[in-house]
Amino acid sequence: MDDIFIDTYIVTSPHNEHILSELSTANTEIVIRLVPRSDGRFKSIDSREEERFYTTLQYGIMNNVPMSELADRCCLSLSTFKRRFKDRFRCSPHEWIVTKRMEVAHDILCKADITISSLAKLCCYNNTSHFIEVFKNHYGTTPYTLRKSIAEQRRSGDSEAVL
Repeated sequence: MDDIFIDTYIVTSPHNEHILSELSTANTEIVIRLVPRSDGRFKSIDSREEERFYTTLQYGIMNNVPMSELADRCCLSLSTFKRRFKDRFRCSPHEWIVTKRMEVAHDILCKADITISSLAKLCCYNNTSHFIEVFKNHYGTTPYTLRKSIAEQRRSGDSEAVL
């Protein structure tokens, strides 16, 4: 069980319904992949606990919930949750979730015509400016600039050169 791939689709919630309908009309499929390190599973937890951990992480990516709630969903104390997470992914839960949200945002920008503000809300950012800042720090460009370059590449027929 060294190579576990868990696929999930964006979690539907009441505040995401109109955004998700925009994506479904564009025939867009966004898949979030969680890939554990190849050195094995968490120390001293069974497969049910590991499954609960992955399910919780998937939930945390697309729902703006406090870290304490994620720990509770795993039936772990907050400190144990953070420690096991750092052992597994070599970064904090917050850093990991932000990275995954940026990956989802990038995928959506590449596949669908959605407003930046709707994309920000979908990725659990209430402040569009903050979302743009985080995106730029992560990819070195703003979502708008990325969208423009994708459109230009599509017009020129070079679809593989997107970030």
